[in-house]
Amino acid sequence: MKILFLDYNRDCLPALLRTFELARWTASLGHSVVLFFCHEGFRQAAWFIEMLESVQTGDFSVSFSTSHINSPVSTASNGAEEQPKVSAWRLLRPVILAFRFIIPEIKKIVAFKPDVIVARPDQSFSFLITGYLFRIPVVLCTDGPIEEYAALYRYSPTWPVSLDLWRAKKAKAILYLNEICGNLWKQKGLSSERLFACANGVDPNVFKPLEQSHRARMRGKFGFKDNEIVLGFCGNQRFWHGLHLLIAAFTALRGRIGGLRCIVVGTLEHPRAAGVDTLPPDNENAIVFTGPIEYPHMPEFMDIIDIMVMPYPAYPLFHFSPMKMFESLSMAKIIVASSQGQIRELLADLPSAFLYDPQDGKGLESALCLANDAIRLNSRLGMQSRELITKGHTWKNRAQQVAASCEYALRGAVQRQKRRPA
Repeated sequence: MKILFLDYNRDCLPALLRTFELARWTASLGHSVVLFFCHEGFRQAAWFIEMLESVQTGDFSVSFSTSHINSPVSTASNGAEEQPKVSAWRLLRPVILAFRFIIPEIKKIVAFKPDVIVARPDQSFSFLITGYLFRIPVVLCTDGPIEEYAALYRYSPTWPVSLDLWRAKKAKAILYLNEICGNLWKQKGLSSERLFACANGVDPNVFKPLEQSHRARMRGKFGFKDNEIVLGFCGNQRFWHGLHLLIAAFTALRGRIGGLRCIVVGTLEHPRAAGVDTLPPDNENAIVFTGPIEYPHMPEFMDIIDIMVMPYPAYPLFHFSPMKMFESLSMAKIIVASSQGQIRELLADLPSAFLYDPQDGKGLESALCLANDAIRLNSRLGMQSRELITKGHTWKNRAQQVAASCEYALRGAVQRQKRRPA
């Protein structure tokens, strides 16, 4: 098959990485794939562009709607992050502006002549228009349910839900993140045969435990001793990621558990919201903040960590498919995480995962204590995490779902053409 991936993100790195990994691993299955970043204001650092260029082959290519690649916008802030409220105009504006993508999409379709379009939409719908014009079936690569964003960003979901459902019904197949998302689509009237589960994943050849000498050197660089247990937090630090909960729990436990340290890998976006400004003086040096880390270097920083923590607060529709979860599993880490959504689905029976009720005020502290005791008794306990990844949670496994969804969409298109009167 010839598959055109359309991505409308401008600067959200996790979303861009997901599309990139799905596209390149789909190409590795023997398909011809073009990945087109549609947004004219596409913003990413040079290392990301270099990474895209380094993996291009005869069957996989990447292009942009602009020849000028901007530097990413800094997300660092000295202020406290408040749960934002989104106005109706802020939601409607990108929908209206989506028409600007039609011409670049047409040019790409004419040049590539794809059999199927896979679109990560955000607020766009232009791919439905171009798909219709060229009679190309569309597969919708969705993120979380629109209702969850309504809760996070405090807006009335009436018309966004209608638009979201209209796009889904027009698409010939849908890729969804987890069981919660799949069930919501079914409740909205979409048939199960059009739905294809496609969570995030990981490349286990990239995210893997490193040599002991390298780990010791990196730990020494940050002042961690061999007998210390290092808690870790990686990636985005928005208000729904719960970094402030980890810092509060670490502060409470450090007086009770000797040899406990903490590292936060990535940009500290909102120090006050994370509770950094309220740290007691004797705890300030116990937590290391790495600052921005280029994604290709993430494995060597994650390798420092003994216990990876994902302290998500409780949410009614926990749609997340945390990329850091799959990466941590692949790095053979013990995991402490709130028990909800896909985290619970995947890790509930894993001996190296310690889950807790996010509505329990002391749940995180208790889980950290259990994980600390476990790793001191069995330093190789985390290898069971990596074994889970190799059983079916790689990007190649996800690409197989992408290919299946495209084949389904294409079969439907062929059948409709046969039924069409001559």
